[in-house]
Amino acid sequence: MASILLWIGIALTVIGWIALAWQAAKRMAVKDELERFPDRKNVMQLRRNYCWLTIIAGVVFILIAVII
Repeated sequence: MASILLWIGIALTVIGWIALAWQAAKRMAVKDELERFPDRKNVMQLRRNYCWLTIIAGVVFILIAVII
């Protein structure tokens, strides 16, 4: 059980970091548009927050696996 939680935690953390890097690349690509469209900036910030939430969830799974 602990090894499954550990691998799930590692997978979530890696997915979160890859998604965060993807969001950063997209943000750099549309930097000029974000100044003109503040709503799009809010959507991108929300997606970045979801990436961070995925990373934190992965770390929590890893910690639970280590404690068990």
